[in-house]
Amino acid sequence: MVAAVALIVAAIGAFSSLRAADRADEAIAKIDALAAQRQPDPAPPEPVPSVGESATPSPEGSTASPEGEGGNVPSLTPQTQYKQKYADEALTVASKCNSDVLIDLDEPRVQVNDVVSEITFAIGCNSSSPPQISLRSGVEGSEVTSDRVQPVECAEKIRKSPLADNTAIPIRRGQVYCVKTSLDTARSSATSWKMVVLSVTAIAQDGTVSLKSSAWDIPS
Repeated sequence: MVAAVALIVAAIGAFSSLRAADRADEAIAKIDALAAQRQPDPAPPEPVPSVGESATPSPEGSTASPEGEGGNVPSLTPQTQYKQKYADEALTVASKCNSDVLIDLDEPRVQVNDVVSEITFAIGCNSSSPPQISLRSGVEGSEVTSDRVQPVECAEKIRKSPLADNTAIPIRRGQVYCVKTSLDTARSSATSWKMVVLSVTAIAQDGTVSLKSSAWDIPS
């Protein structure tokens, strides 16, 4: 009888121990669940840039073009809006033989320094050598048929039929030229970029040349 009672007491103790262990496990599980709810979600991994792609994104909406690839040179189109700078300015250019005269078309002026000039004028030392002009570095031009040509037409003419670079061009009365000034020089000297219509109105016996010049600012 005593042995039976002892067995019952032992069973009851074992059952109580199991119940206590189960309750402890339940408590630990609840604590773990609460802790997991309070922890923030892990941040998503940073994207890995592909080969040749910058790891630092450009500002939103950025359309900057790399320098040195022509991205900073305005494109002249039929919609480009030109603004008249001056009209029908008369220039008189006289030169000794084999002596250059530099011409600035921004104002315009004759006998200027090489920094601001667009055209070099020269005359030979005998009557068979006609006056000549040549375009300075960065200046572009083209010969046209009328001094009534418009800037937008000049831009197209220069694009399709430019004068040769660094080449002396013999001139005669009645010739008309479209001349686009140097963009680099305009920016470095804080002047406007210009399209110029230059006409040869007269050439005297001594080689003195009369010119007429009109200019328009090009938006840049």
